[in-house]
Amino acid sequence: MRRTRRAVTSLAAGALLLTLASCGQDSSTEPEMAVSSPAGEPTARSTERDPLADAVEDLAKNLPVPTVDESQLGAPTDAPTIDYEVDYGLTDPTYGADISWPQCGKGVGPIKERQGLGMPMPLPEWKFVVIGLTNGPAMTRNPCLAEQLAWAKQTDVLVSTYAVATYPSAEQLAKYGDQGPYDSSTQEGKLSNWGYAQGIFNLTTLYELQIPVPGVWIDVEPVPSPPLVAWSKDTDANAAVVRGIARAYRENDYRVGVYSTPNLWRTVVGNLRLGVPEWRAAGQTSEQEAVKRCRGESIQGGEAVLGQWVEDRRDRNVTCPFQVGQLSHWFVQL
Repeated sequence: MRRTRRAVTSLAAGALLLTLASCGQDSSTEPEMAVSSPAGEPTARSTERDPLADAVEDLAKNLPVPTVDESQLGAPTDAPTIDYEVDYGLTDPTYGADISWPQCGKGVGPIKERQGLGMPMPLPEWKFVVIGLTNGPAMTRNPCLAEQLAWAKQTDVLVSTYAVATYPSAEQLAKYGDQGPYDSSTQEGKLSNWGYAQGIFNLTTLYELQIPVPGVWIDVEPVPSPPLVAWSKDTDANAAVVRGIARAYRENDYRVGVYSTPNLWRTVVGNLRLGVPEWRAAGQTSEQEAVKRCRGESIQGGEAVLGQWVEDRRDRNVTCPFQVGQLSHWFVQL
């Protein structure tokens, strides 16, 4: 089993991890976000440098410029330099769950609208779990992430991770839009840099908590309520954010997958096609519907790996047909 990590790995003991060094499990870099209409012109930039912005800028300087078309992120010619060919001895179908801040204890967390709900944890017979890295908005951490990782290790389930993609507030765009590998003289470039910064924040979480997953799922869906900023009505602008997130992961040798449905994806990012593997949601339906989605319409041109449905207050997941052997590309045993 081997893996190659480039720039972020080299910074793991330095400036990049220092961006979160002062964050406890009950804190976040930006516990409060301005809830406003989608950003137009960014607000005046603060004269005080943000540590994450510094880390993103340093990272961008050390990363090579990709020579591949970003629309082909999932193509074999751009495969990540990770070898996780592990036989977990599982059979098809294999069942699991996904958890995040709703499974935290009631009232746990710094964000009023995203405090824990005490939702039930996965059933003991399930074999894998996908854990949310954020407390909903980008630049915030799941307030009981460490406890959920400890649970996963104790119960010996396979672990993967996901993070919700979010649009920036005007303040966030001003803070992060000029930092990163994209041309900040354009609005599209600023939005892509914001997405890139989200990705770097999530990678620092993985490094700080030593979560050795080979990939991260990008959750793309409309946001129903504060503190998340609503996606823009401009799907091209929204797509720029998602491209930036994907680039941050891929440039640091992480696999990229997406969680969504075809309709939700189109609503947010239009016709953006990354061609990466898919985790397909079926909502409050059934296992039968989730498996049907596995065989159905693609979200953005990728292959279905997992199907998800909600039942009995739990987000239930199942491997899509013939995909159980792909779990080692997304999951690790802690």
